[in-house]
Amino acid sequence: MRRALAALLITVVVTAATATGCTTGTTRAPNGAAAGTPTLGTVSHPAPGADLPLRLDSYDLSVQQHVEIQNAENRFLRQCMKNYGFDLRTPTTHTLAYPRNMPLLGQLDALRVSRYGYQGPPGVAADLIAVSKNGSWDITVQPALLPVFEGRIARFHGRPVPAGGCFGDMQRRLDAGAPRVRFDSATPAVVPERGIRFFKSQVYDQATHDIRFRRTVAEWSRCMGRKGFRYDSPQRAQGDPRWSSADTGTRPSAVQIRTAVADERCRQAVNYTGTLYSLMSVYEQPVIRAQRRVLQEINGLLRARLRNSFSLTAEP
Repeated sequence: MRRALAALLITVVVTAATATGCTTGTTRAPNGAAAGTPTLGTVSHPAPGADLPLRLDSYDLSVQQHVEIQNAENRFLRQCMKNYGFDLRTPTTHTLAYPRNMPLLGQLDALRVSRYGYQGPPGVAADLIAVSKNGSWDITVQPALLPVFEGRIARFHGRPVPAGGCFGDMQRRLDAGAPRVRFDSATPAVVPERGIRFFKSQVYDQATHDIRFRRTVAEWSRCMGRKGFRYDSPQRAQGDPRWSSADTGTRPSAVQIRTAVADERCRQAVNYTGTLYSLMSVYEQPVIRAQRRVLQEINGLLRARLRNSFSLTAEP
């Protein structure tokens, strides 16, 4: 049995968004929030499938630009490895026509749950995983290729291997002329080009531990209970092991479809996405103020990588 893509999507989003710790207070402000938490003004009520950008996204490239960079990376790596006699398989990429924050904000619209349940139409769940990773598909490198790919050896069949291998050579070419990203000493080590995702994960973590969001989740759970389903969160429903154990590509069970439809309706009824989006929009403001220099450096790095990707070639 292969793990269902919908459940994997939940894992990707939750794993990426719980990289930082959090604290929650018990003292309450007059509006019912924990004391010291930011004031929440008008809560957004987005239409189904709405594109909901965050201010942090303005420091990032578009998802399609990230895809273009990966296309260039894949071409470079294939050619570089071919120069040493290896056939490197890289993932197939394509345009991703979904809002970049759709997986993070729990929008189920693209899955068309009334017909496909949580697994979505063919290919959609895999695309949403790529969206959640900023237009990125993972490369699997066979063990026999790693010495050249990572530069574990200095020469291969008499031919010099660049420092860091084909991957290291590619990174240096992409980063040529880019500003150095200087994270604060208190910030855990993070791959600079993924820095926006790191800060967004901090904001998500704060928003999802806010008492106002937790009340929304509790309302969602009660809504599901009235429909005969017992889950304490949408993640538990979407990641139910019963869906995870099904073969990829098989028709979803009737109970999965009923659960997913009820889930989507309850999310809409309690304004799950709108509440989370509004809270993230509030929590990101102090992050941007505190990290503006780093965010600008990350943006400069990303734009340099995009420029360099247009001329990225592996010399024979």
